[in-house]
Amino acid sequence: MCKFKLFNIISITIIILNSSNGKPLHSISNNSNDGEEVCIENPRFGHTVTILYKDEIFTGVVHNAYNVLTVGHPFVDVNITELQVRIGSTYAHKGGQLISVKEIALHPKYYEDEFTFDLAFLRLSDKMDLIKYPVRNIIYYNQDITEPKVGESVFTTGWGQSHINGILKTANISIIDNKFCHKAYKYNGNTICAGYEPNKCATQVDSIGGPLVCELNSYIYLCGIKVHAKHSNKKKVFPGVYAKVNHPEILEWLRKGGLLDVEENYKYV
Repeated sequence: MCKFKLFNIISITIIILNSSNGKPLHSISNNSNDGEEVCIENPRFGHTVTILYKDEIFTGVVHNAYNVLTVGHPFVDVNITELQVRIGSTYAHKGGQLISVKEIALHPKYYEDEFTFDLAFLRLSDKMDLIKYPVRNIIYYNQDITEPKVGESVFTTGWGQSHINGILKTANISIIDNKFCHKAYKYNGNTICAGYEPNKCATQVDSIGGPLVCELNSYIYLCGIKVHAKHSNKKKVFPGVYAKVNHPEILEWLRKGGLLDVEENYKYV
């Protein structure tokens, strides 16, 4: 049972009344990249899942009851029998529902541009139990919505890059000019660059595959999936690189993977 502080939530179907006006559970200091522990029961974070492979942990996002969206490159050459997804748990190593993976579907253009299209669907062997566990999918940013601007606040979730405690965390970060990521990682992909201001370092909260979430008009949207980052230190800081889900060729691929239009179920009031 999650013991962290939760919002007071009243839920009818999946329409959520929120006493904190939809703001993140904790405030995050701009000069810290450790984040704050949160509960999966909080509807803002129920889309986050753990992906377990041998002794490694990755993060993913619920797409629908049979599919998880995540980064692509860690799963190019894996033994699929050792790959599992844990949904509906605040903890990476216990609780929730543990499901094996039967298929990995990389984006068709992954090998053409390993930053822009570094995405994969993990097809699950069993259906997620959406009644028993606090699992929610999330609206995807699309071409009809204005992209987040440089300096705009967004948030991310995950189990961190060290995975020592394996407890779900969240952090507020900012959109950064893409030129900063292009210079740091020497690439020219059509991605989103994000990190802390003023240091512009990548958060240690979201492991690879973690979601970049934007807010607009009381909705939360998935803007990106973390595909690359380096560990930051006092001498040098690095931003995080996120695949842009509203890229036309990514949106089309996502549509083929499942329903996109779930807005009526996820409005915060």
